[in-house]
Amino acid sequence: MLAGFGKSWSVQMKGAGVLLAAGASRRMGAPKALMPWGKTTFAGHLSQILLALPLAQRGAVCRFPLHCGLPEWNNPDPDRGMLSSLQVALQYLQPDLEWMMVCLVDQPSISASTFERMMARAKADSWSSPVYQGQRGHPVVIGKACFDVLRQADPQASPRQVLAPFPRQLVEVEDPGVCLDFDTPEQWQAFLDLQKQV
Repeated sequence: MLAGFGKSWSVQMKGAGVLLAAGASRRMGAPKALMPWGKTTFAGHLSQILLALPLAQRGAVCRFPLHCGLPEWNNPDPDRGMLSSLQVALQYLQPDLEWMMVCLVDQPSISASTFERMMARAKADSWSSPVYQGQRGHPVVIGKACFDVLRQADPQASPRQVLAPFPRQLVEVEDPGVCLDFDTPEQWQAFLDLQKQV
């Protein structure tokens, strides 16, 4: 049994966990990956979750060193957009993997059980998104069938548009964190204020 997780895994999953942390954080005014979360940072917290899961491979795509405990894969030109970071990750993935689970560094409030649920529903021939009360969010799981199209796409394209031709699963979750990201100091402060009231 993995500490902090609700289920026992008997075999290692044939997938990768990829943390995207190469954004410029312009609206936040400070690197979101290094924002505090408990006793660590956004990047540190999400890395701990990925390290606790029975994934075959893990890594973080970044623009500067994070020292978060994961292998770090540098995106030399991250301002091209999120797809460019996915393409960096695909350069490093082991060739026998069936899927990659992609999480964003500005969504640290996603529960560990949601990551488990998304892994359990992962398929090689499709992609999937969690859904909370009708809203779609992250982490997204992308099957191996999609990898070549992502590699060949314009790095500035929308990942969702590139993935649109492939079958998509919508996975219902009871986790508002899948739709909650922090882009501005005001959003972050509002979240902190709400936590004080709980």
